[in-house]
Amino acid sequence: MDKPAGLSSTALGTLVKRKTGYKKIGHLGTLDPFASGVLILAVGQATKLMPLIEKREKVYVVTARWGVETDTLDPLGQVTQAMGHDVTREKILDVIPQFLGEQYQIPPLYSAVHVDGVRAYHRMRQGQGDFSIPARRVRIHTIDLGQTTQDTAELGVRCETGTYIRSLVRDMALALGTVGHAAALRRVADGTIQDTMLVEAQNLFVQMPLHPLDSLLMDFPRINVSEDQEVDFRQGRSLTIPPSQRPSQGIVLVYGVSGLLGYGLYEDGVIKPKRGIV
Repeated sequence: MDKPAGLSSTALGTLVKRKTGYKKIGHLGTLDPFASGVLILAVGQATKLMPLIEKREKVYVVTARWGVETDTLDPLGQVTQAMGHDVTREKILDVIPQFLGEQYQIPPLYSAVHVDGVRAYHRMRQGQGDFSIPARRVRIHTIDLGQTTQDTAELGVRCETGTYIRSLVRDMALALGTVGHAAALRRVADGTIQDTMLVEAQNLFVQMPLHPLDSLLMDFPRINVSEDQEVDFRQGRSLTIPPSQRPSQGIVLVYGVSGLLGYGLYEDGVIKPKRGIV
């Protein structure tokens, strides 16, 4: 789906639930309410495949605003700091290399990260702001600088799952000697899904773009098993695979006569079931 700005990921999931009649809905890679763009939703049995799909490369376009910081690091929050700045295009290009590759990043206090079992944003909304979130490892592949104005810069960011673009803008602003926040954010790609392929929320009740369970799992090896092995897999028993059919080591999708059965872990000639699809 093309999630519009102003609608939460959960709210869009509720609309899809109403449209499809499925009781189970899961979204992959939550988008903040102020953000728009690619939001992949898993419905029904597909929710069981979410662990395989979540860790995908993502591409964003963010408008960074320099000189103003908000408590949420986005335009929906309260201004916590404002200051003058002398950010130029040349200075932005100079600091971009600092934020490429593997690094540690502190998520925003208004985020879905759990702190002692409670979401950080819940703590903030309840006035419990006296906590910190440990830095986590992220990977940013590229940052492309687009149009700039005196106070803003458009950045194209290609990164791994878990990267907070709001935190990136905050940290870049600090490197530039000022403060900042993400004034606008759009996810333009999630893995192989690009925003040109999406259905807009207002068209949800006209077109429901349901795709097969395994449509986002093309990178995983697949193996077909016999009817007897299908029964074993469904009952959680390991499968011995003959040498001529053995896939590469790691996660493998298992197919039977009834279609996709689930996935397992293949090691040394044996597939150990990890998750089944009923």
